[in-house]
Amino acid sequence: MSDVARAHVALELGDAERRACSEALARHGFEPSFVGSTEQLARALPDCEYLLLGRPPRFDWSPATRLELLQIAGAGVDPLFPSQGLRGATIIANCRGLHANAVRDHVMALLLAFARDLPRALAQQARREWRSFACAPLAGKTLVLLGHGAIGARVALAARGFGLRVLAVTRSGRAAPGLEGVFESAELEHAVRDADYFVLCAPLTSKTRGLVDARVLAALPAHAVVINVSRGALLDHTALEAALRAQRLAGAALDVIDPEPLPPASSLWHCPGLWITPHVAGHEPFYLAKVFEAFATNVARLRRGEAALEMVSRELEY
Repeated sequence: MSDVARAHVALELGDAERRACSEALARHGFEPSFVGSTEQLARALPDCEYLLLGRPPRFDWSPATRLELLQIAGAGVDPLFPSQGLRGATIIANCRGLHANAVRDHVMALLLAFARDLPRALAQQARREWRSFACAPLAGKTLVLLGHGAIGARVALAARGFGLRVLAVTRSGRAAPGLEGVFESAELEHAVRDADYFVLCAPLTSKTRGLVDARVLAALPAHAVVINVSRGALLDHTALEAALRAQRLAGAALDVIDPEPLPPASSLWHCPGLWITPHVAGHEPFYLAKVFEAFATNVARLRRGEAALEMVSRELEY
């Protein structure tokens, strides 16, 4: 291993963000080389030992013969499976958990907004109409989580604080503290039958892609609300739109969509009962600073011969 780490950063960063990244890495004794485009990244691959990037490009990684660490700035690693030419010795790590509190806050904001019928209040305000209406409490309702990782666990804890009954659907189906029931993925249709709220917070893998299809949506009660804060490709958007327009669901909120950005001509923009946010659930002012520190920490750990944190399983794809 060379004395100077070849740490490359392939993120769109402003001057202040580049300085923050450099300072975080300098605290661990090395400096980054910044890469501005996919083309530049491809040219830099032969020299890369440690690489931090956002959404991984789908290209040939075989020139990266020295790459020890591929660190993803977010949680999603689905573009890497499959990933042509990425050598087995390269460690893949992500930043899962760094934005879990922010995503939890986003989910809880949506749950409260639906429960308190804020769209109705805003519509009445726009019409200058003062008309009282009743709102359903969250307490006593059933929340079903698809996924119970860092985000799902935090959502579950917050939801229980509001008195919701929380169930989860996971790969293993193993019981977990604080959950009133846990189901395996194959039991998804059964698990959502009594859901008032159905929140998607699972990783996107070859096994979960399209998992929430028309059959799963049809199994939900007509009063249910669907919220997706994980990956757009988990969900069949055509089936969701059809269910909303037919009033077979009470509402939905999508922070993630496939594709992103959502094309202006998409009919989803005008779908009744659907709220769209532009993949902002995990955004917070100091998130990138946390990412830089996580990357610097992992590089330092590997150079000391220690295991990287938040390593991704190639077998599980997350």
